[in-house]
Amino acid sequence: MNKRMRKSSIQCFVGLFLCLVFSQLHAVQLSTDGTGEVLIYPYYTVNNDLNTLYTIVNNSGDTKALTVRFLEGGNGKEVLLFHVYLSAFDVWSGALVPGISTIPSHQGEDSVVHVSEDKSCAPFLNKAGQEFLPFAIDQDLDVDNLSMARATEGHIEVIEIARFTAQAVAWADHGEVGVPNNCGAFVMEWADDEWNLMGLDTPGGDLFGAASLVNVAEGLAYNYDAVALQNFWNPALDDVALPAPGLSLPNLNSAHPTATVVADDGEVYRLDWPQGFQAVSAVLMKSQVINEYGYESVVAGQSEWVLSFPTKSYHNAIDSENLPPFSHLWDGSASCDYYKIDIWDRETLPKDDSGCGVLCPPGAFIPRTCQATNVLRFESPIGAGSSPQQLLSSRNHQVVNGPDEALSESGWATVDFGLLHSFSADNGFTLLGLPVTGFMVQQYTNGGAQPGLLAQYGSLFNHKSRLVVNED
Repeated sequence: MNKRMRKSSIQCFVGLFLCLVFSQLHAVQLSTDGTGEVLIYPYYTVNNDLNTLYTIVNNSGDTKALTVRFLEGGNGKEVLLFHVYLSAFDVWSGALVPGISTIPSHQGEDSVVHVSEDKSCAPFLNKAGQEFLPFAIDQDLDVDNLSMARATEGHIEVIEIARFTAQAVAWADHGEVGVPNNCGAFVMEWADDEWNLMGLDTPGGDLFGAASLVNVAEGLAYNYDAVALQNFWNPALDDVALPAPGLSLPNLNSAHPTATVVADDGEVYRLDWPQGFQAVSAVLMKSQVINEYGYESVVAGQSEWVLSFPTKSYHNAIDSENLPPFSHLWDGSASCDYYKIDIWDRETLPKDDSGCGVLCPPGAFIPRTCQATNVLRFESPIGAGSSPQQLLSSRNHQVVNGPDEALSESGWATVDFGLLHSFSADNGFTLLGLPVTGFMVQQYTNGGAQPGLLAQYGSLFNHKSRLVVNED
């Protein structure tokens, strides 16, 4: 082989290698280091007098434009959206507290108020107290299910829209006094509802975040990290636009429609889809969700699992042609998906709660999730460890009983979605399960503590999971 042929072969190999690497960069995936362009907070709530505190951290030297969205727990209807502009290495923080709606046609209903003392620029946001808004809920199908109480729990999404590279960098910069130089300039720039200033670049990632569910009265906080997505945007995008702060874009359907997922056997798959939200669903897919529970009566133990489906509303809309892997369209109040649950106590005594078939007697346990945000509450089958006070007081909760003849009041369980749900990509692979995220919360009380001592203990554990991928 002469030098020209060798050089040509090397160039072809390098070109092919770079092409393969570049194609992987176009595939949205779960972050391996907890940072990315998109953050999903699986659960917020203000029920049971809880407050939800959250943070967004810009772990980079870039100035970023973000959209922050709050989605209610029924079917992921948007109840608040605003922009935040973070300077280099900046942090945004906010809190959700219980409120009573003052909005016409919803006055007196339980609701949520967003508050923030953060100095970062958030055009048009009432930082002192912004009520959640009913506009999307009001358009829903069931006229008997339009209460703002739906918004008292749900999930949060943060999406990086762009990086600032010109004048806006100076506006957002905090300098040495900790206050942005000119937040008012951002408001003026949006006077005609268009961003006219030059200097926008593609999103760069490096965001991470966390949230705390805080029970002030009982001295407890349940803390978790946001789920981060990498390579959400197409890196070849050369026309970056900044939508007005009131527009519901970008959203999870703005993702590049290719996903990288890792199956339970360690195999890595690159999957193609018609739409962006399907790629996000793919990276959130789980065949099984696994975690522990405990309801020890001696310490008034309580356990609840959060199962949140951030992309469900994209699949089950009434005119949707992309229902799978979900089973039913949203009817305005429910959209149920069935699962199988296996439970073991700590001494390996099992219980199969897979349901009662087609015809179920009144009051029978039917393992299903019918909302975008769901809570499973684990209780003793004889009520010994049950408490009238729920941890999260979810509107969308389901009681799950442990084994009838259990030898212990603690154990673990597996929720299996893969037996009943599947999701097929365009390039010949099928994922078993549903796109779900969440965690388990526990609470214990030490009744033997010294008088006057508040002895409450709380903990949070992320779900473990398995994913099965079949080749068609």
